Amino acid sequence: MWVVDIKNCNFNYTASSLGGKGYSLVKLFKEGIPIVDGIIIPTDYFRRFVLKEFNSAYLSDTKKIEEIKKYILEKEFPTEFEEEIKRRLKEKDIDTFIVRSSSNLEDNDKYSFAGLFLSVLNVKRENLFDAIKKIYISVFDKKVLSYIEHFNIPIETISMAVIIQKFINTDYAGVAFTSDPISNDDNKLIIELVKGLGESLVSGEKTPSSISINKSDGALNIINKNNSIKESTLTELAERLFPLLLKIERVFNKPVDVEFGVKGKDIKIFQARKITTGNSYPQG
Repeated sequence: MWVVDIKNCNFNYTASSLGGKGYSLVKLFKEGIPIVDGIIIPTDYFRRFVLKEFNSAYLSDTKKIEEIKKYILEKEFPTEFEEEIKRRLKEKDIDTFIVRSSSNLEDNDKYSFAGLFLSVLNVKRENLFDAIKKIYISVFDKKVLSYIEHFNIPIETISMAVIIQKFINTDYAGVAFTSDPISNDDNKLIIELVKGLGESLVSGEKTPSSISINKSDGALNIINKNNSIKESTLTELAERLFPLLLKIERVFNKPVDVEFGVKGKDIKIFQARKITTGNSYPQG
C-alpha cells in the first residue's frame, strides 16, 4: 500500500512514517477536530524514491544539490504508485488539491522547520505528480540546508511524507497561538486572521487582524484591525475558534501553534503543532 487515508489510519503509523504534520492530522481527526480530508504518502516512499540512490557523502555535498533535484524531476513514478493515488483520490471525489510537505523531523519537541518546506496550492489532477516531486525537492532548498547546517542535522536523516488534501478556497484564514508568542503568557491566546488564503499571511503579503483572548474568562480584545474584515466578523470567528483551540491544546497537552481556514460556516484546521522553544533560527 502506497498511501494512508487520513481519516482511516491505524496508530501503528508514527510521526516517523507520516511526518510531523501528517501524524498530527491523524491525531486531531481521532479527537474529533475538523480537518480537511485527504491521503498521505508515507516517508518510506521518499526513502525508496530518492535516498536509496545516493550515499550520505553525495547527499551532503552542496555541489551535488542541483543534480539531485534534476534526478527527482526526471525520474518516473511507478505506474502502480500513480494508479493507487488516483484511485484513492477519486474515491474521495477530490479534483483540486493542496499538496503539502510532512517531514519526519518537523513539528517535534526539538525542531519545528516552520515555513521551510513547501506547500503547493490549487493543484489540478494533471499536475499532481509534478507537485509531489516539488515537495521532495524542497528537502534540498537553500533555506532547509541552512537550517540543518545551523543545528548540525545530517541531511540523510530527513525523510519526507506528502499530504494530499482537498484545496479549499477559504473566505478567511489565519494562525493561532494558545500561548502568546511575544510575552510567553500561557493565559493569553492570540489569533491572527486575514481575508482569503492563509498564504498571504505567511508570506507577509497581508497584515492580519489580531485578537487576544484571556483563556481564564474568554475576554476578547482586538489588538490590530485590518479594515478588510468587519469587527463583528472578527468577534464572531474568534468566539467560534476559542473553544476549538483550547481543545486542540488539550490534545497535545501543551501550548500549540494552529493554522486554520474558514469557508462559509465551516472552520477547518490545516495543521497544529506544539510551540517549541530553543530552536529558533534567524531567517532572511
